[in-house]
Amino acid sequence: MWARINSHPRDEKIKFYDHLGEDEHVYVIEGAEERPTSVTTLIKKYFPEFDQDAIIAKYYEKWQKYKHPKYFGKTPDEIKIAWEENRIECARLGTELHKTIEAYLNNELEEEPDTKEWGHFKRFWNELLTTKPDYRIYRTEWTIYNEKKTISGSVDAVLMKPNGKVVLLDWKRTKKIESWNDFGHYGLGPFAGLIHCNFVHYSIQLNMYRRILETCYDLEVESMFFVVFHPDNESYLLFEVPDMQALVAPVIDNWPNCEA
Repeated sequence: MWARINSHPRDEKIKFYDHLGEDEHVYVIEGAEERPTSVTTLIKKYFPEFDQDAIIAKYYEKWQKYKHPKYFGKTPDEIKIAWEENRIECARLGTELHKTIEAYLNNELEEEPDTKEWGHFKRFWNELLTTKPDYRIYRTEWTIYNEKKTISGSVDAVLMKPNGKVVLLDWKRTKKIESWNDFGHYGLGPFAGLIHCNFVHYSIQLNMYRRILETCYDLEVESMFFVVFHPDNESYLLFEVPDMQALVAPVIDNWPNCEA
């Protein structure tokens, strides 16, 4: 609905292909020689991958000694399998929640789910409508891109304010938002001074969306938030994202020549 009401000329130049090849979600920009790099993939290039072996080596004896409820009696390989199964299930549930929210915001949801995370979303949305009645939905799940840098991403929700500026919202089905890690890991290259944690990753993600919108879509972003909806939490969690344009802009502007 909102893609039709608030369509942008650039929308026609990017196509989304679901399951092109095997388990792939692919974006293709018209006129671009290469497939665009997604913002999430770009961010991963600047932060070390999750090192299962290092974590198990550090904590395995303690888990067995103190009979950890999840890991006691399991071999390292069994723990890795459990982690992978959990990752897949969390991704599935996260995708499902995103699709449900998108359908709801576009007046296309036939039946609301009876889940705690959905209750958290409804509480957030109703409170937003009450406290910010002059905000209006501009776009949902908006695929944006910079064709010169072949970078793309999808913004969960863009709200328009009366002053013409926009607010970016990103939905997360994550139990914990962490601003540290136990291994002292940091980012690489331009992000070398940033702690390797999900708060930083999500903040960079939204700042990259902001950079694309402001340089390619003539929109001014006033603020950015990610909102957490997880059934283990008592309510939604709202996090305002700091302005990181001084770090993010050079990465996008110099991509793909900005080395990690």
